[in-house]
Amino acid sequence: MKTHHTSLYHSINNPKPSNVFKQELVTWERTRSGLRISRVERSFDTDRHSDNHISTPLPLPPHQV
Repeated sequence: MKTHHTSLYHSINNPKPSNVFKQELVTWERTRSGLRISRVERSFDTDRHSDNHISTPLPLPPHQV
């Protein structure tokens, strides 16, 4: 059975296992004009990490909102 993670790993506060090199957190939300998909990607180097934030709007026709 796989382990489920409840938080992002952090280089200092919550170190990753040695086999992890990237994490991604995805959030889907409704907006007045459709949907927005927000992603946080965390990439790991040997002793540090870097974050990348991506937000994508998905407009929907008024009858689908």
